[in-house]
Amino acid sequence: MAIALVPLLATLVESSEEVNHHMLQCLHATAMRHFTPMSDIMVASDNTWFSEKHGTVVKKSAQITMPYLETDFWKELLQDLHETEIWSLSLHLQNKSGKKEVLPRKHGNYIIISPYHDHEAVVTDISHQIKKLSNSWDWNPRAKFAVLLQRIHMQENSTQQLAADIFADLWLSRVVNAVVMVPTPNKHSNAMGTAPALQMYTWFPYQPPGHCADVRDAVLLDQWVVDSKGNGKFHYNIPLFPNKIPTNFHGCPVTVSVFEFEPSVMKESSASTTFDEGTGIRLLHEIVRKGNMSAVYLEPSHAEHWGLPYGNGSWSGGLGQVIGGQADLLAAYSYYRCHIINEIECSIPYFIDQIRWYIPCAMPYPRWMSLTRVFSPSLWLSFLAVYIVFALLMWQAVTVSNRFSLQSTNNHAYTSLIKCLFNFWAVILEQSISNNPPRIAAIRVVLLVWVLFCMSMNTVYQTYLTSFLVDPGLQHQLSSADEVFNSGMEFGFPFRWKPFLTDLSGDRYRHTHNCKSFRECLNRTSFTHNFAFMGSAIATDYMIAAEFTSSDGKPLVCSFDQIFTIQLALMTVTKGFIFLDYLNRIVSQLMDAGVIEHWSDNIKFTAILASATEMDLLAGEYTQLTLLHIQSAFYFLFLGYTVATIAFLLELTRYVKQLVCTPKRK
Repeated sequence: MAIALVPLLATLVESSEEVNHHMLQCLHATAMRHFTPMSDIMVASDNTWFSEKHGTVVKKSAQITMPYLETDFWKELLQDLHETEIWSLSLHLQNKSGKKEVLPRKHGNYIIISPYHDHEAVVTDISHQIKKLSNSWDWNPRAKFAVLLQRIHMQENSTQQLAADIFADLWLSRVVNAVVMVPTPNKHSNAMGTAPALQMYTWFPYQPPGHCADVRDAVLLDQWVVDSKGNGKFHYNIPLFPNKIPTNFHGCPVTVSVFEFEPSVMKESSASTTFDEGTGIRLLHEIVRKGNMSAVYLEPSHAEHWGLPYGNGSWSGGLGQVIGGQADLLAAYSYYRCHIINEIECSIPYFIDQIRWYIPCAMPYPRWMSLTRVFSPSLWLSFLAVYIVFALLMWQAVTVSNRFSLQSTNNHAYTSLIKCLFNFWAVILEQSISNNPPRIAAIRVVLLVWVLFCMSMNTVYQTYLTSFLVDPGLQHQLSSADEVFNSGMEFGFPFRWKPFLTDLSGDRYRHTHNCKSFRECLNRTSFTHNFAFMGSAIATDYMIAAEFTSSDGKPLVCSFDQIFTIQLALMTVTKGFIFLDYLNRIVSQLMDAGVIEHWSDNIKFTAILASATEMDLLAGEYTQLTLLHIQSAFYFLFLGYTVATIAFLLELTRYVKQLVCTPKRK
């Protein structure tokens, strides 16, 4: 029996060598014609099919054990690609595990080889290889895929169905630009003296029109034919990787994860039942309109609409829908996270957003302080010191003058320090004083200087007093993150930022509150004045303009110039999203035309006009003074009355006591 198998074994080995030679020729021609120069080629295969023993590769089979020349095929394939010096090569073997290396760029081309015979085994093998490859950060579903089936020998109809099943499995990983190369079952020469050796199958996801990425049939695209001398070539010589994304999708659906996030996604009015306004919605409508697509909206059920990681690799919210494949993209703009989440891709950015601090606006000073805030505390102290010094000078000058004067004085208004203080206080209040000061030049010069000084101070004070009565000014406004931390007030930010803003995980931000929505944090900041938070400038500034302004049009929440970080605002799509290049082209055109910026300004301006209907219109350039403006004057007036009343009662009490304690004369 063993002797009878020798001719069969020799025939199979010779046939295998011939097929491998044609495959190498075909792969070389395919790479030279269609693979982008200077890109990467990933060569993948399931080498669990082989085991090395004494330097010979052995096929494990239940019936027979036979030598094959797969090692020669692999060696010749890699050597052929390497010697071209056109591409960089990577080798992926399923049963080899080790440290994953992240290339600085995505793979541009893939060669996937399956050594199995059976239809089901081939599909399973390709599926496992694709899953292994897709777990890598270097995975690129938009690359060019050449799938080579080494040992398939079946009828043409079965070969076509096998290719269709492979395409259906590739589509699960969003791979479209693929060619399946199968040894041809019919090797008879044609009239031109060539015999087909390999058949190249592909599929078109949107042909015929209305056929929406539903894999039904594989299309025979070309054949690798061999002449009598063993030289091979493409029979039809047509591109193996044609453009498969049309400009008209004939109503094919795109699934969108949508939730309210102003000003990107929102409702045009409170009566609306769907999200029909916002920059993200307008952009989505433009993409759908230009491509003749239909949008299917899917709203996340999780309370955290954006999504948070569960810890097992899955996410909640809208991001979880995109990662899980339930949705193709997020309608609301999101920040670039493609460097930390392998299961998503990002469009080109159409906004540059800032994450900055939002703090309570500075409170106005109490109006009762208006009388004292005209001058600074240091100036008030200086004025008091000058007042006391001038009173002392006047008192000492009068005392010395009376001591050396030969005539007695009839005016005792400046003969004591208390009297000088009272008279000088009267000058401050612009009241009259003694009409007959001592007729001594030095004394009168001191008095004249004091009067001129008080007149100047009163003029300045009264000039600015009205301004302070109308506008008392604002207290200190927080102007940096350090001041926020040192102020003792609570602060927060959306916890969904932690995965991609690693600085927020530091000790400085340990005791923070989660801002599930910017509106929630704006409410707390504007009405309690004891909370600060970090927010998106685009979203937060819009909400402030639309809802958080006072009746006179001033914002209830403020920010300072310090920027925490700058983020790229873009669309997040599922890995391998087939419309990504089309989407980027539309976004680029709209940005170049300034349409997206116009949408943003228009939406914000409309919100400002809507909120302006509730504002109080200013009466004009001038402000009418009311009791509220001059309440500080009444406070000091009542304070003076109170002090005077207390002084009067004390004097009256003392007088009564003196009357009681004084003995009556007989």
